[in-house]
Amino acid sequence: MQRSIFIIRIAVIGSLFCVGFIALGAHIYNLQITRHEELLTKAREKYTSASTHRGERGEIFDVSGNLLAANRAEYDVLAEPRRFRNRSPEKLARELSDILPVDFNTLYRRFTDSSRIEVVAARGISREKSEEIASLGIPGLRLVPTTRRYYPKDNLFANIVGFLDDREKGAAGVEKTMDRELTATSDRGLYERDRLGVRLSNGFRPPRGMDGSRVYLTIHEPIQSIVEEKLMKMVEKHRPRAAYAVMAHPRTGAVMAMVQWPNFDPNNRFNITPEQWRNRIVSDGFEPGSIMKGISIAGALDFNIVSLDDEYDCEQGMWYYRGYPLRDAGYSHGIMPVWDIIKKSSNIGTAKIAIDVGEKRMYQTLHRFGFGRPTGIELPHEAPGIFHPLSGWDGLTLSRISIGHAILTTPLQIVQAYCALANDGLIP
Repeated sequence: MQRSIFIIRIAVIGSLFCVGFIALGAHIYNLQITRHEELLTKAREKYTSASTHRGERGEIFDVSGNLLAANRAEYDVLAEPRRFRNRSPEKLARELSDILPVDFNTLYRRFTDSSRIEVVAARGISREKSEEIASLGIPGLRLVPTTRRYYPKDNLFANIVGFLDDREKGAAGVEKTMDRELTATSDRGLYERDRLGVRLSNGFRPPRGMDGSRVYLTIHEPIQSIVEEKLMKMVEKHRPRAAYAVMAHPRTGAVMAMVQWPNFDPNNRFNITPEQWRNRIVSDGFEPGSIMKGISIAGALDFNIVSLDDEYDCEQGMWYYRGYPLRDAGYSHGIMPVWDIIKKSSNIGTAKIAIDVGEKRMYQTLHRFGFGRPTGIELPHEAPGIFHPLSGWDGLTLSRISIGHAILTTPLQIVQAYCALANDGLIP
């Protein structure tokens, strides 16, 4: 009897142990397998932290490595007015307006804005100013380190380099066309910490934010400075509405200087207008006039239609073609060789040469020099000019386009065409 009771007790206890082990196994399975991802995420929130790092925007240099666009370390001042304690917003706004580049009314309006917990007191203050703010020890103010785009040459390269918008994206010039290459990348780094928040050496993955690429231009700073100086003397003397100058290497077409007036200071853009910041050298169109004659005659020479010693009658300054007059302004020339027609800039002589060349070959000449299409320079808003297709030419076009009328070109197109002349060849 007693033996049977003992066996029953053992069986019951054994069954309870089995049930307990099964329940424990199921619980462990639930924790380790079923809820693994959930619990792992919660655990990581307890012992890991993240830090974000963003690289710096790429710098821009001239051909010799002179810095044209850089990043300057600055600070933003943020304010949490509810933590000002015993300082009134009015008193604090008056005190800070003497230090920050923000007026009292603006600061007071921001500090009394009840719809926001934290407001921006000022952006882009220098390190010296930030140290002065920190020394005040005002609760509710904090300094956030940041960088701002800075242009050390002020307005010298403004229309080439361009500037950024309020989202730190390229808005004009090289800053816009090369924005993808210049833009930095950001990354989050993860690290483990103990219960006191101290970072542990193991389990750390540093952030891998990359700086933007550096960009080198073909511009030469010394040449740019000289060209600007000469241009400004001309502006002071003649007071034009606008002026520009370009210098390019004839062998490569590389732009060595590109200056215009009016321009602007990219570090201070509060009052700039599109007339100042747009690059007229690539966006403005004009009838080139007499500067087209050398290009037209180059085509005649290239097609072996004429030689420099061939002679043409310039009609003593007045000639009718298809019933319409063509004059040599201020001159009365007779028979002249081609080289003298170029030298004296004769409208009549050039037009007669163009007629011998013919419409098709003249069109090919101007097309091969690059008119009617962008040069491909990496600046935004480049205009192609206006160069009508051959089907759009009338009976007078040939005699007029050869002397720079009936066509619209940009300053850069003309410069590139003359680079081809100076290089003893045509742009393909």
